[in-house]
Amino acid sequence: MTLLFTCLALTVTFGGPARTRAAPERTPEEDASPVTSSSEPTRDRPALRTTVIDDASEPGAAQQAADARNVGTVTVIETDRVTGATPADAAPELISRLPGASVRGLGGLGQFAAVSVRGSTAQQVQLVVDGVPLNDGFAGLFDLSMVPLESTGRIELYRGHVPLAFGGAAPGGVLQFVGRPIDTTRTRAAAGLGSFGARQISASHHQRLAPRWGISAQLGYAGAEGNFPYYDTANTPSVPDDDRLSRRSNNDYDRVSAQVRVQGRGTRWRWHLRQLWSDREQGVAGPATAPASEARLRTMQLRTLSGARIIGLGGPGGFARGVAGLHLQRRDFDDPRGEVGLGTGAQRTDSLDLYLAPHLRLPAWRGAFWELHGSARIERVHVRDVSGVGAVAEDRHRRQTGSVGAQVEQTLGNKRWRIDGAVQMTAVRSQFQAADTEADAPVQRLAFDVGWAPRAAVRWQPHPQVDVRSSVGWYFRPPTLIELFG
Repeated sequence: MTLLFTCLALTVTFGGPARTRAAPERTPEEDASPVTSSSEPTRDRPALRTTVIDDASEPGAAQQAADARNVGTVTVIETDRVTGATPADAAPELISRLPGASVRGLGGLGQFAAVSVRGSTAQQVQLVVDGVPLNDGFAGLFDLSMVPLESTGRIELYRGHVPLAFGGAAPGGVLQFVGRPIDTTRTRAAAGLGSFGARQISASHHQRLAPRWGISAQLGYAGAEGNFPYYDTANTPSVPDDDRLSRRSNNDYDRVSAQVRVQGRGTRWRWHLRQLWSDREQGVAGPATAPASEARLRTMQLRTLSGARIIGLGGPGGFARGVAGLHLQRRDFDDPRGEVGLGTGAQRTDSLDLYLAPHLRLPAWRGAFWELHGSARIERVHVRDVSGVGAVAEDRHRRQTGSVGAQVEQTLGNKRWRIDGAVQMTAVRSQFQAADTEADAPVQRLAFDVGWAPRAAVRWQPHPQVDVRSSVGWYFRPPTLIELFG
């Protein structure tokens, strides 16, 4: 399916031209070693001191910064620099352009999509937003189409060696969505129309309250009919007489999303708080050989993300930071004719996900750093099934995950060599409880898993234009709740 999309955007930036501008939100490694310069006083100009930070708005600056601070392979897409009109829910399409990434979708724009990296399964790729994991413990998946590009500043794909900050459950790699920082005061509105009923409209405002404070708000709507034509073999590939050109039905969706972000910065500290909300209703088209006409799915989610860090801890390059996230989600699935499930009925799934992760980086000896990372996560999933005859079955899933990790980073030969060695230990406790109106007693099960994830990576730069990277190790992916309990 080919999607044609045309977008019209209007951006208004407030404030007159200036010779200096506030530096955008940057990573701890970039903030650790600013370059300073001073000017001598003159008759017309008083003495001043300026902190100079490389302009992150230059093309390729984000990619160069990511390459410099990571020993593994990483690719960055800046969403504001994507050429051509891009739908707000086209994150799967952008990710499919990344080297090593393969995206598989079920029905086109706004429908479920998952990513694999270098031949891995979708459960082996860890998805995170601002350092907080998105993959749930229930199925180990996350729908890429649920990430609106309106609130995403850049997309990062880590292949091979995974940084310690992401833990040890990513044998395929890590895909991170980074929020758009508040770098200036501006108002932006955009609207677009595309083929197969695609449409979108959004508005956002970024306000710099002071040189070190800012707040932004964004509201957007997107939808599509998804009624594209496809070649239908009538599920009889060997009989060409009944082949015809059909049109996809029940493939529509409507999505509303909103975001509020607050951030602040000081001489040595940075913090941000993001609140995201979305509500999406969509048809479940089913397979091409047995299309569904009435199955519907509605997904409502509320996600809170926060992060804080202190730079220069223990010396240049050191920092302490922490990220936290709270995710609430409700999914209502209705299949009145039994077109997708095993029978007629409805299902409601309520999920709660709480995550907390501190990280510490301290100078050790010459050219070396120690890093310590920990994380704690609590997940709860309540599934309520209602059959067509009124019978009710309820499943409750609980999971607690804790991990600790350590890493040593060493640079040699005037920073031409960098060697990273890390180890991560993860413990997972999973619990399942099922109650059925027709059963005499509930079913309860418990599982406990512990895994190690040692890994190492080397980067060698014999010439400024030559970069050689290699990594080795293994990763621990705990079984999902569905894999454990069915």
